[in-house]
Amino acid sequence: MWSTGPSASPDCGAHRPTPSDREREQARGHIQDAPEQRRRHRHDETRSRAQEERTAEVGSIADDGARGAIALAWRSLELARPDVTRTSGGVHGPTLDARLGPSMPHPLLGLPPADVTAGSPRAAARLRADRARIAEGALRSTLHIDPTFAERHDELALRRLLRDEDRHIEQLARALETGEERFVTEYGEHIIPVYRRRGIRMNDYATILAGLREAVLAALPAVDAPVATDLIERWTQRVRHHRRLPGDHKGNALVRFIWKGAGLGDDTLV
Repeated sequence: MWSTGPSASPDCGAHRPTPSDREREQARGHIQDAPEQRRRHRHDETRSRAQEERTAEVGSIADDGARGAIALAWRSLELARPDVTRTSGGVHGPTLDARLGPSMPHPLLGLPPADVTAGSPRAAARLRADRARIAEGALRSTLHIDPTFAERHDELALRRLLRDEDRHIEQLARALETGEERFVTEYGEHIIPVYRRRGIRMNDYATILAGLREAVLAALPAVDAPVATDLIERWTQRVRHHRRLPGDHKGNALVRFIWKGAGLGDDTLV
């Protein structure tokens, strides 16, 4: 017989799983947190957008500053030309007095690179190619010019001087190929404190340069010899200027006070 009671079918609502109280609370919490999450998301997007705008603004300011510095440098160069002047109506007419001479590069931009073909590049190449033999010859010439040189400097000091000759030759080669004496004169003054700390007085330094001159003249052709001689002579003059300073040797205090105070004499005397 057919049953007239409630249906026992599995699709019946009486047998469907019902959400527990915990699940209902979680669902209710998600629904309540949704506006808060959307608000936080909008806040994060606003902060991110504002940070990107500030970063772009800072980058724009930096770019403007760099472009402004470059424009200012070029403007300074333009105003330094002797054939222009700044007036209310524009740029025209002479701007610098003729007695000021030609224009000069802006000091913030530095000097242009040295031209390695302006001097005697052939002589410089010859020095570099034969630097080992020239260095040995320079040290031998130094010992020959002053026989007492080896008595004041031991073997280790002589080896260091032989090593220094290589740098001396390179600086002389740079001065020869560019025609600029600063490569030997400024370099020569820079190593004076180093030589003083190593116990090498300025008279011995001048003797080293004399030996270098003999070795260089023996290696260079006659056409390049006058230029090299002039450069080494200017180098030696800078060294001789520093002989007026005390400290190379003990000397006599009274004589040094009288003669060196008046700018007379050198280290061989006092």
